[in-house]
Amino acid sequence: MSTKGDNFVRLAKARQDNICKQFKILGNLANISNYDYSEAQVNALFSTLESALRAEKRKFKDGLVKRAAKEAKE
Repeated sequence: MSTKGDNFVRLAKARQDNICKQFKILGNLANISNYDYSEAQVNALFSTLESALRAEKRKFKDGLVKRAAKEAKE
């Protein structure tokens, strides 16, 4: 695997683990013994998260399209 590929795998794993940990911490807010929230607040929270995830996923898809176009030219 190339150095760029090795870096991707190493960093992606670490960042994925960090994001999953942060999701778990976010999930702690669901504890109704400690927090009070409305359905609208929950919907707004997850709408924001889903929008951010879609935007980042789009970057990866765009990168794959660009790579395919570059390889097709070669």
